[in-house]
Amino acid sequence: MPELDADELVTVLGRNVVEAVSPDDLPGFDLAAAAYFGDPERALARGGETTQGSGIVATTSAALVPVVLYIGQRVVDHLAESTAKRADGAVGRWWQRRRPAKQATLADLPPLSAAQRQELDDLMVRCAVQYGVSAEMAGRVSRAFLKELPQRDQGDETNQ
Repeated sequence: MPELDADELVTVLGRNVVEAVSPDDLPGFDLAAAAYFGDPERALARGGETTQGSGIVATTSAALVPVVLYIGQRVVDHLAESTAKRADGAVGRWWQRRRPAKQATLADLPPLSAAQRQELDDLMVRCAVQYGVSAEMAGRVSRAFLKELPQRDQGDETNQ
């Protein structure tokens, strides 16, 4: 897999999640992602409205896309914050590879313990609900993200 910068990593994760939970939103994904990365706050506030090259505002069915990308950024940021606490662990090694000088791939994501996965699940559901996603869909989004993240083996459940 090619190396990815942080936005590309979030985009790949986001596309996989949208494909899993709302495949009808995939056709508008790229346009919604471009709007999100151009101005995240505006994209989140617009709820799926995107401005096309002609300046025409188009309402897409991809209102979920900006929220999924926001959650993806929060997940990556959360992993980075964990690095500050555990610089010697797998997350720290992943962060060192992710820094701008060195790009990361999905394969570089560190395996997470059950406690870390639960912490991320709580964070993702809160973020989704904050932006108007139903609790049921928020749970589906969170589960889809967690499927994308490596999990530690049961025997390796140390709190790194």
